[in-house]
Amino acid sequence: MKLNTRHFGEINIDESKIVVFEEGLPGFEDLTRFALFHDESEARNPEDSDAQEISAGGVFLWLQSIDDGETAFVLLNTFLFMPNYNPNLEEGALDSIGECDPDDLIIRNIAVIPDKLENMTVNLCAPVVINAATLKGKQVMVTNKEYHVRHRIIQEAREAM
Repeated sequence: MKLNTRHFGEINIDESKIVVFEEGLPGFEDLTRFALFHDESEARNPEDSDAQEISAGGVFLWLQSIDDGETAFVLLNTFLFMPNYNPNLEEGALDSIGECDPDDLIIRNIAVIPDKLENMTVNLCAPVVINAATLKGKQVMVTNKEYHVRHRIIQEAREAM
């Protein structure tokens, strides 16, 4: 399937790898279908990637809406910079994405990357969780009080490198 996007132009979407967010994302409830990819080349050639590669690593992922080519989110692998990040969830918070092995969970945080990189923030309060086995996702609120919506992560990133 071809999709015209704001950030990448026309890309190819492998329909068998579409991630469904049944409830959408907060503020974007009407957008329920998304593609995950690391970069533009992966978006243009989706047959070269799979869900296992996505779960295996990388600093950033794009979460591109299939329903609206103008909407995409940058997801950060926070664990690379904050190995002690431990989002606590209410019991049953992930029931809608299906049963899974913990190794099948992709947990990422939405990042905002402004012109000045040192002002980059990440939402630690509401990680995006994707079940790679069922291709279902959900953005969930954590119960941890120490995490913030606009956490400046650049210091942790510098220390990790």
